[in-house]
Amino acid sequence: MFESWTGEEQRAIVVLVPELNAPFAQELLEIGADIVLPCTVSVPLLGAQLARLEGKLVVARNLEAERSTHRKLLSELVLTTRKLHLQTLTDPLTGLANRRMAEAFLKRHWFQVERRNLPLGVLIIDLDDFKRINDKFGHDAGDAALRAFATVLKENVRQEDLAVRLGGDEFLVVCPLAQVSNLEYLRKRLIEVARQLTLETGPLSCSIGFAESDRNTMKSPSELLKQADEHLMRLKRNRPGKG
Repeated sequence: MFESWTGEEQRAIVVLVPELNAPFAQELLEIGADIVLPCTVSVPLLGAQLARLEGKLVVARNLEAERSTHRKLLSELVLTTRKLHLQTLTDPLTGLANRRMAEAFLKRHWFQVERRNLPLGVLIIDLDDFKRINDKFGHDAGDAALRAFATVLKENVRQEDLAVRLGGDEFLVVCPLAQVSNLEYLRKRLIEVARQLTLETGPLSCSIGFAESDRNTMKSPSELLKQADEHLMRLKRNRPGKG
């Protein structure tokens, strides 16, 4: 039972023994007693000892309160720092990753392309006639269209993919381990779902170019993006206004 008392925080344990036996007193102190005194101790001495102990307890309680406050502040600081870091990597309008995060993601997965020859695919996407939407319906409607398409991306890419807003009406999807057949399927899926959106601006059309990594001909992620962009331009030239 004595050991259970000593387990509680900030409780003073004062033990009065009939006869002050040194070994027994030492044992009591070792298992947690704060003061060991004989029953014959004078009242003034006992009062002085207790007053001194009470002062130590007050200091201990104040210190624990300060530590608790510091822990709370540190936890809040860590949370705030994480939120700020996430904001630097996220597009505020759509909630998608931004260009900075895309560059880091591409760099990390390009390492797997070079070292293990694993495939990496990208899709570059433009919304068709987006300037007309802004001019005819206003920028609020344009922003709504961007957010709607961002939702299409979030709901249709894989968990391991990264959907990005590069800026304006230009988007990117980075697809680790994806090959041409996977990219073509996703391209058709995104075009189909976008056209089914119900917006005040009408059906949403997009053009999508894609490319798969080739370790033999590509030396960096920028070359992969360039090839996807060239594919997008060819599609636009051959089929104006459609993906």
